[in-house]
Order: sequence, then structure tokens, then C-alpha cells
Amino acid sequence: PEDLDVIPTKIQLQFVRDSTSTDIAENTHKKKQREVVKELGLNLGSYENNAIKDILRSVQIGKIDRAVAFAKIKAECPDAKDYNDAKIFFRVGKRICPVQWNEFDSIMGVYDITDQLHQRFRSSGDFIGELSAISDEYYKSIIKEEDVNAG
Repeated sequence: PEDLDVIPTKIQLQFVRDSTSTDIAENTHKKKQREVVKELGLNLGSYENNAIKDILRSVQIGKIDRAVAFAKIKAECPDAKDYNDAKIFFRVGKRICPVQWNEFDSIMGVYDITDQLHQRFRSSGDFIGELSAISDEYYKSIIKEEDVNAG
């Protein structure tokens, strides 16, 4: 799709490391604290960063995956070898929303059922039934992923 409602406006490359405190009370959560050591912010509205904006667009439309995109973005930035994470800011309507790099896929809605639905429909002839089944499978995969990420 050429007209995407979610437009990347800024990216902050980050060097992040896990931080564990010596205070036991601060280490009670399963999720480790992350410490941002340094950041490099890039305005995706400026001409100089068009290549990076194009890379993000390629991820949005499913042309390349996140790992390849992150490597390409780092190659575009001088002195970016240390960065291991990123935060992307998107304009959604009139709001700006920050998204961590590892959550990039979830905001983009990259789960495309079109081919799968057409194949199943051709076999069964039951469009609504197949759409319901695929929707249920997708919902179950989301729940499973949330359970895995919760620890």
C-alpha cells in the first residue's frame, strides 16, 4: 500500500544494556531493567534521512524483515556499530506514538491473511467459515505470544 496511515517521523538508535541493581527489592520483576547508555536521534522528515525512511517503509509493507532493516539502518549511520536497539516515533493521525524496535511488527499489523484465505476458500467454498477459522488461529497465536513474552 502506498498510502500508509502510520508514518515514521523519527528514529532513535539506542545502545541498551540490561541493568541489574545490587538492591534485591529492585530485582523482583521477571523483566530486566534496561539502561539506555547512548542514543542517536534522526529526523525522518529531513532529506538526508530518506534512505532510512525508505528502509522503514520496506519493513512496513513486509518487503524486508526487522533484522535486515536494522543492519541497513546502521550501515546508513556513521559510528552506529554500537547501537543494538531503536525507538521509532510514528505519526498516527495527529498523534505521535513511540514504538520500541522489538514491537515494530505489532504496530504495523504485518499479519496478512489474503493468500491463506483465498486458498482455503477455493478448497472449501465457505468464505465466512474460513475467515472465522483464520481469525481464531491469529487470535490464539497472539495469546500464545503474550504468554511466552510474559515469562
